[in-house]
Amino acid sequence: MYCVFFVFCFFLQAEDGIRDAQESRGLGDVYKRQDYKKIVNPEKLMSSYKDFIIDEETTYQIENIYNTYVTEVLKFTEFIEDAKTPKSIYKIIMNYIENSGKIYKKSITTKTGEEIEIFDRYEPMDENEFVFVIVDHIGLIAPEKGETLYQAIADLSSMLSRLRNHYKIIPVIVQQQALEIERQQFTYKGESIIDKLKPSAAGLADNKCTSRDCDILFGIFSPDKFDIEVYKKYEIYKLKDCFKELSISINRHGKSNLSLPLFFIGDSNNFEELPPADSLDIIKVYKFAKDIENLQLNIKSITN
Repeated sequence: MYCVFFVFCFFLQAEDGIRDAQESRGLGDVYKRQDYKKIVNPEKLMSSYKDFIIDEETTYQIENIYNTYVTEVLKFTEFIEDAKTPKSIYKIIMNYIENSGKIYKKSITTKTGEEIEIFDRYEPMDENEFVFVIVDHIGLIAPEKGETLYQAIADLSSMLSRLRNHYKIIPVIVQQQALEIERQQFTYKGESIIDKLKPSAAGLADNKCTSRDCDILFGIFSPDKFDIEVYKKYEIYKLKDCFKELSISINRHGKSNLSLPLFFIGDSNNFEELPPADSLDIIKVYKFAKDIENLQLNIKSITN
């Protein structure tokens, strides 16, 4: 069994801006895989500042990671930045499908008496191959001529659903939540105010209909973003941005409305499951979060 990844990346610098150093992503998660147990900020990885230069040992470890783990992943990954419309994305995936298997069609007679060919089945050359199509993020795709962004998202979602159902492609769509000003439709009745801030199908930006096509809808909630000091007994004022909650809002193959508390290290893009909020282990986690905060403050003082 092996996987093939098509990653469609869209960048809009004017929207995203330049991220702060502590919000950037590094290679710490890869270091962990190699047992180096290091957290290295991307600013240091790039040796961007005179007094903030990467050391030789870390350079050697990065080269080792690249020559083993990264090169292996890149063998099965294709990053595509020039396909921005639903049709261009669909065309690239269909081209790969047609070259990796055989599509069978069957003839049917329509109500008007016309004979047409429709999809029957697909036989891949390698049944052990899993093809992932990752779109990051769907709100930045380009509409076809005369289309709105809403229509473009609906078209791409429908196309990816068809690819999944016919050819067993595995689509992974990143979709942002709507801005708070767009979510004033909520009232103060029913759910608590905190629940209304959490990611949900109703809060998806640009087009909420994508939730109808997905098999599983994950969400990541950051209480610190909304200045929530305590959440589900976790002391967010200590964990700050290190606390994230992973939720499953939709799951057509199992249980939904589930959540999992996670410890997040932004510099290394690393997630770990948190111990229960009332356990003794959580004290160690609070201390570690403080150590990370001090490290980030030190980074800021160097880079400013």
